[in-house]
Amino acid sequence: MERHRDNICVSQLAAVVWVSVLAAAVGVLPGVTARRGGMAGWLAPLLAAPALLAASWLLWRVTGRGARGLADAFCGLLGDVGGRLLTIIYIMWALLVGAARLRLSGQRLLVTARRDGGLWLFLLVIAFMVGWIAWGKLAAFARTAVLFRRGLLLILGGVVVLTVFQIRKENLLPLWLGDLVSAGEAAVPALGVLCVGVYGAFLLDGVSGVKGDGGRWAAHALGFCALLALFLLTILGNLGSVLTARLEEPFITLSKNVGVEGAFQRVESLVSALWLLADLTLLTLLTWACRRGLDVVWPVLGGTRGVAVAVGAILVGACTIFRDAAAAQYFEQSTALLGNLVLGLLVPAVLFAVVKVRKE
Repeated sequence: MERHRDNICVSQLAAVVWVSVLAAAVGVLPGVTARRGGMAGWLAPLLAAPALLAASWLLWRVTGRGARGLADAFCGLLGDVGGRLLTIIYIMWALLVGAARLRLSGQRLLVTARRDGGLWLFLLVIAFMVGWIAWGKLAAFARTAVLFRRGLLLILGGVVVLTVFQIRKENLLPLWLGDLVSAGEAAVPALGVLCVGVYGAFLLDGVSGVKGDGGRWAAHALGFCALLALFLLTILGNLGSVLTARLEEPFITLSKNVGVEGAFQRVESLVSALWLLADLTLLTLLTWACRRGLDVVWPVLGGTRGVAVAVGAILVGACTIFRDAAAAQYFEQSTALLGNLVLGLLVPAVLFAVVKVRKE
């Protein structure tokens, strides 16, 4: 099939996955970790890193060491009926998570543009862009994600550098044993955010494997967790855990205080624009996962590019589930975290047990 000639490398898959995760992490992690972990909440991504590596290893084993996509692995382990049913569950969850992210992305553009109306116009434009990116080849999408990652790292790094000297040590110190316990509790929702990357496993049959890929993936994962920890350290150090827990978008609030005399004074609009790149990557990853899932559930339809357009239309329609942006945000910070943990860690663990039982 054509898709097997449309291959990417593991570093490109890492760019797709971690830029996608960043879309949710920037909006969800500051508030959630501040409420759960207090001043030690910035440690949550680091404490979640071992579980993230374990989830990655489980997916690698379940998919035959990356030899097939996750949907194909479901059918190989559970049979055609069971595998297709589980794939449908993942597809439905992808659409729900994507609808919440689309709703919040549209709302952010609406606020940035300072318009009272036109939300649906923004939603349609974002959905069109997602459909357009997902219409092409996987390799083109992966190269786009690599470029997006560079832009996002540049703006995140810039904000961190410009605000790191404004950190107040009383917002971060002293740390006691109880604070570390709270940080451990915050690691659970942090892992829930990270587990949305499970949808990258649907693309594993399009990854060209070479020796040492496992080490490269682990390095990317650990580096991303360290980046998130530094990101949270900057926010909590500047705003404090109490204020961070109350704000809707702490990172946007922090960026309003960023400025360089004689160059620029406010960068929140630029931050919002680049955050859209992460949203587009996540929504496109979910669309590609749906395409690969439909290859298994409904082969005649799954291989067509029209699925990308259909998924975009469904995402726009599914936004009506959330009556407003607050409802979508609440979903991302509560239900979505639990669902991601189940699909990203629990299900792969159960399937790995099935693999072990069959070998015995």
